[in-house]
Amino acid sequence: MAYENYPAHKLTYLRNVTGSQERVRYLFDTFLPYEKKMYKDLCLFTAEELQAVLDREFCSVRHTATHAASIIRSYNRWCRHKGHMTVSDEMGIGGVKIDRKDKIRAGQYSSPYHLQLELETVFLPEAEPSRNALYRSFFWLAFAGLQDADALMLKREDVDLRNMIVRYRERECPLYREGVKDLAAARDETAFAVRHGRSGKTMWIDRMSSDLLFRGTREEGMGLKSFRSNISNRVGSTGSALSYHQVMLSGVYYRMYLRERAGFPPDTEEGVLVMWGPDPEEQKRNDTPIQRKRGRIRREIAAGYDQWKEAFRPD
Repeated sequence: MAYENYPAHKLTYLRNVTGSQERVRYLFDTFLPYEKKMYKDLCLFTAEELQAVLDREFCSVRHTATHAASIIRSYNRWCRHKGHMTVSDEMGIGGVKIDRKDKIRAGQYSSPYHLQLELETVFLPEAEPSRNALYRSFFWLAFAGLQDADALMLKREDVDLRNMIVRYRERECPLYREGVKDLAAARDETAFAVRHGRSGKTMWIDRMSSDLLFRGTREEGMGLKSFRSNISNRVGSTGSALSYHQVMLSGVYYRMYLRERAGFPPDTEEGVLVMWGPDPEEQKRNDTPIQRKRGRIRREIAAGYDQWKEAFRPD
C-alpha cells in the first residue's frame, strides 16, 4: 500500500509516531484486508478479532507479535485522544494473549512431510493431474524460499527435478521429494482433469501453451491477485491456517535446523534474503538504513528459529 494512500488519520499518526515507521506501515498494510472485510478501522477491533489476525499474521515470532500488540495499543490510545471512536483497551488489545508454541504449531510446519499432510488435506490429491497440483506446487515453492510473486514468474526450465533445485535470478533453492509429483505435474502436464459437478464425469481441459510453470487453461500466466484469491477461498473453506508467508518461514527454519544438526551454526542469511521484500537489489546497498534493516531481519529470523525449534524440536 502506498504511503500516500493511507486514510488521513493514519497518515497523521504515521507522521507523528515515535519509533519505526516501517513497523507501523507493515502492521497497517497487514490489517487492511481485514478492515475492508469487517468495514471498520483497526481501532474498533475487539480482542477476539485482533487475536485472530495476530495469530494468523504475526504468530511466527513472538518479538514481532509483541511489537504488533504494542503498536495497536499506541494507535488506539492516539485515536481516542484525537476523538475517534475506539474500543477500550480491556475490550480490545488488552484481551489479546500471545502464546508462542500453540500459535507456531498452528501456523508453521516442522518438515516437508508435515507440509505435505496439510497440502493434501486442503487441496485433495486426485488420480489424474488437476489444478490442485498447481496450488500445492505454489506452497512447495514457498517452502523452498521464493516470494509468491517470484514463484508465479518461474519458467518450466527453472524447475530442475533431477538436481532437486529451482533456479531464479541468481539463486538456487532446494526442492524436496514430497513435492516432486506436484511440481512435475505443474511443469509437464499439458492438460488437467476437471470433474463435472452434475454428471461426475471427468473432462480433460488443455492448458495454455507457454514456457511459464504456472499456466492455466484460460490464460498464459496467472495473476498473483486472482491466484491468491482462489487459494484463499480453498483454504478458508477447510478451516486451515495455511499461509504462504508462514510456509516460507518454515522452510527457512527447517534448513537452519538441518545445518545445525550437521554440526554447523544456523545461518540467518537465507532468512534475510527471503524476508527482504519485493526489491532484493536493495540489499546490495551498504548505507546505514540498509544495515539496520538487515540487522533487524537477522535478529527476527534468529528469534523465530529458536521458537520454531522449541515448538517442534524440543530435543
